Amino acid sequence: MPRVVITGGAGFIGSNLAEKLINSGYRVTVIDNLSHGSKANLDTVITDPNMEFIESDIRKPGIMAEICRDTDCIVHLAAYKIPRYGGALETLQINSDCTKIVFEAASQYNIKTILASTSDVYGKNPDPPFKESDNLVLGAPYIKRWAYAIS
Repeated sequence: MPRVVITGGAGFIGSNLAEKLINSGYRVTVIDNLSHGSKANLDTVITDPNMEFIESDIRKPGIMAEICRDTDCIVHLAAYKIPRYGGALETLQINSDCTKIVFEAASQYNIKTILASTSDVYGKNPDPPFKESDNLVLGAPYIKRWAYAIS
């Protein structure tokens, strides 16, 4: 049975993905520090034998290497949001550190990895609806919203 690790899996997208994967025959490990997500989002699958929930920050030394040892895929959704929760620099640092840690674990075990982004990367693009091939049009660097979009 294939195994997927979802970082930030207690958020809206992660919890719905976890449920879909479990219902499709996958084993799922969700790691989330619950800073923005909620364990309640996983209520429909939390007791499923193919579900494992780990409340932890992926920046905890060794945690990603430990949980990814027998994983087929990592879906990286963990991110600090638009910096109303802290400074723009902190958002950039946390999100880039987390992504680096995910890539290191993926590289160590040769794991396929899926990264999610945000529609904020299209920011000031004047041509909705957006497509993945559209230009990224970000605003001025002193606007906190763009720290999230960039990271």
